[in-house]
Amino acid sequence: MRDELLSFQQTAVSKLLAKINSAAAYHKVDGRPQVIAFRAPTGSGKTIVMTAVIEDILNGTETTIEQPEAIFVWLSDSPQLNEQSKTKIIQKADKIRPNQCVTIEDDSFDQEMLDDGTIYFLNTQKLGKSSRLVSGGDSRTYTVWQTLQNTAEQKGDHLYVIIDEAHRGMHNRDAARATTIMQKFLKGSEADGFEAMPIVIGMSATDERFRRLVGNISSVRHDVDVRPDEVRASGLLKDRIIITYPEQDSIDDMVILQEAADEWKDKCEHWNYYCTTQKSQQVRPVLVIQVENRNSDSASARGDCMFEQFRLKDVLVQYKQNFVSKLWGEEKYKWEAVKWFQDNWDVNAPDFAEMLNCALDKTYNLLASANNFPKGRIVDFAKSAPKEVRAMFIALFDESKDVFERMDAFKLQSTVLLEKYGNGAAQHYQYENAISAYLWLRYPDKYYIYKFGEVKTVASELESDYHFKKGVYADNIRNFLKLYDEISIALKADTELVNLLQSQLTDTCYPDPKLKTLTIDVGFYISRYYSQKDATAGAATDWYGTEYDPDLSVDDWSKLLKDESVFTTGALEIMKRIKDYGGMASCTQLAVKYGETKNFYNSGSVALARRVCESTGISPATRDGSTQWWAVLYTGRDAGKDEEGSFIWKLRDDFYRP
Repeated sequence: MRDELLSFQQTAVSKLLAKINSAAAYHKVDGRPQVIAFRAPTGSGKTIVMTAVIEDILNGTETTIEQPEAIFVWLSDSPQLNEQSKTKIIQKADKIRPNQCVTIEDDSFDQEMLDDGTIYFLNTQKLGKSSRLVSGGDSRTYTVWQTLQNTAEQKGDHLYVIIDEAHRGMHNRDAARATTIMQKFLKGSEADGFEAMPIVIGMSATDERFRRLVGNISSVRHDVDVRPDEVRASGLLKDRIIITYPEQDSIDDMVILQEAADEWKDKCEHWNYYCTTQKSQQVRPVLVIQVENRNSDSASARGDCMFEQFRLKDVLVQYKQNFVSKLWGEEKYKWEAVKWFQDNWDVNAPDFAEMLNCALDKTYNLLASANNFPKGRIVDFAKSAPKEVRAMFIALFDESKDVFERMDAFKLQSTVLLEKYGNGAAQHYQYENAISAYLWLRYPDKYYIYKFGEVKTVASELESDYHFKKGVYADNIRNFLKLYDEISIALKADTELVNLLQSQLTDTCYPDPKLKTLTIDVGFYISRYYSQKDATAGAATDWYGTEYDPDLSVDDWSKLLKDESVFTTGALEIMKRIKDYGGMASCTQLAVKYGETKNFYNSGSVALARRVCESTGISPATRDGSTQWWAVLYTGRDAGKDEEGSFIWKLRDDFYRP
């Protein structure tokens, strides 16, 4: 899954897998149909839970044997709900390819059996008496009922039907008709030559709904319930809303008011849709605004902000010391990327794909790195569907709309393009990081580049009141923009820093009058370098390998680096990546950022150290009777609790000097 599940969701997934395994075993013994009733409150993320269950069945877990051939039929009562579920699964699952998700269409679908390893989406409107799917004829070999029956007979041990009773888009007669059709999957239909499906998983918000659907069927029933108090404890559901106000005033009340109004509007639209489709009493969210007394200490006159300013000042002391001598040479390309984009962007260009490729040409690792290729993929999409991609960028750059809604729409449309033009590719790479980069390139005086891990580190180091959690995309983006806006304001007050930047800017650089790109760079510095200092200082006495001296000078290392039999292409790439990471990293950190497996960096470093020893005749380090080959290249320490991985390597001083 792309998002980390909440605790109660993880528990629900484990229980569902256990019940499904039990149901499969029971069905194998006596052949009776099995029904798993999954009940959870509205808003608890039932579709997310079922997506995780599907992923785990297909790929296996510690307690579930993988079934890559598993077939799923996702049944709801409307095409719109089908598409909503399909889109959410594609967005949230990282091990399910878009081409594994297939909507059963009236005209084109005609198969003897369903294909292995596929998730089919079907709705009751396509199963009515007038539907071509259920009527045979000269143009159709199999009805959908025959297809399902053949699949159950031949592949029943890996066929799972999911009935989405929790999300209903029909009412009255239509709802009753939909329920009758759904019950065929539970009871069978003699008229259609269709027997009850072997394993059916029903999703419902209430027990009453599911009892109405199941009726008096003879299937063996297994229950999995999520209690409302579990969901409330996670923060997804609330019995009450506590309205608080800060003891100190915000630096920009209008920004907060705008965000509150946007969120209120969003809540109104969601509740209106829910209450209309559920035929329930309308819920009307209230926006409460508390206005302060007018006085001389108005918000516009204050410099209060949501982070500790002394922490930023400490960061800037070090940042300015290194800005010209170390940082500018490696980070100047950010300012050049903006200038290049501004000079070459033309949304009306006749050849949109060529223009887009050119405009993004100077972004380098901002939009292309190991295992992450947003630039390449969006340019490929533009070549295959120039009108669609042009429209995506026009919509993304429409400043009259909410920024997160625009980003979300861009991401969703990328999912659609991947399914149409991806040629089996698993990723479109158009996520918040890349999309925010497009916004920054287009509006460099307003936006920044968003990276979840980076902004979370910045907020922590500056002791900010803004919080960032995985999966909470809208809140994360909005809090990110607020936090970086506050940092940007603080940077403008640092005349020395502004002068330093101005002294380095050239004609190839964007002038950055609002210091937004400088803010991005300061954030990067905090995350990559400044945040490491406490961990390094705190563990200074715990570095392993410091007592070992390979006795290799800078000149020795220089000669070795030129020897291709020692520093192979793979070895040089490992060294380059550690250097790029700041000269210090764990194998896990390198794998996450640059790709490859952790073992690629571990075994590659050991092999390189062996070749260094063989070439120079030095002996490797030993500890407690075991050889420590890595100590030839690095010193090392145990990773801190907030660091990815278990062990941190640091390039030796004679080998690498930042």
